[in-house]
Amino acid sequence: MTTHVSSSDLAHLVILAGGAQDELSKYEGAGLNEGIRAAIARKRLKAEEEAAEQAAERILMILQSTDKEMAASVQRLRDIRRRETAELNNIKKLELAKIYALDTSNFIPLVVALNGGLNFSSEEYRKLSVIPEGWQPKLVEVAAT
Repeated sequence: MTTHVSSSDLAHLVILAGGAQDELSKYEGAGLNEGIRAAIARKRLKAEEEAAEQAAERILMILQSTDKEMAASVQRLRDIRRRETAELNNIKKLELAKIYALDTSNFIPLVVALNGGLNFSSEEYRKLSVIPEGWQPKLVEVAAT
């Protein structure tokens, strides 16, 4: 997310931060008569107030944009973590189904896991498509893929 900052806005922010002088400040010490110097000082004060108002508006917009971007980043991170959890669960499910298939020669639960579930009309197929609760493999080690 980007926040547009015009060159005028940037100049106001730089002045506000004390990083530069405005145009009028370079004439304050010039050899001008008192009336002109006073007018320049008033004009400079008015310009500073306007710059401060504009900078304040821009700063509020920048801070609001920052808050929105941070919230969006947090939400994207939560989404990534949710997807990561789902993928890890899928890996565990596939791994268990693969070990079950290799250990029992029943590949139906693995096919079901790969296809996100299948609709079996027969009760016998439905029973075969589920890894029994508490099942433990007889094989000690299965080669990793």
